[in-house]
Amino acid sequence: MYMKDTILYHAYSVGITDMIFLTPELMVFPNPTSDMVNMKLVTLDQPGDLYIKIFDETGRIVSEEKFSFTERDHYSIAATGLGKGIYRIAIYSSSGRPVARATFVKK
Repeated sequence: MYMKDTILYHAYSVGITDMIFLTPELMVFPNPTSDMVNMKLVTLDQPGDLYIKIFDETGRIVSEEKFSFTERDHYSIAATGLGKGIYRIAIYSSSGRPVARATFVKK
């Protein structure tokens, strides 16, 4: 079960604070990130081939790829090639219908 809110957790032993941002559709973590962005689709009516686009703060597409997603999958993308800033992830069905979106911060 996934919550539909923002969760703040603390790892006191190493002093790290991360945030997990949730939308009704998509969970993105860790956020902020420095190397990898992990995604979990919380609600997915039909698993299968999907398309992901990542936009920078100006709305320019900085990454675009096709991937397969099942109900239990997590999907990871490398953020090492991105500059510091705020990015928007948009996921689309093979027919071009928007499926989910979220925002993450690259530190």
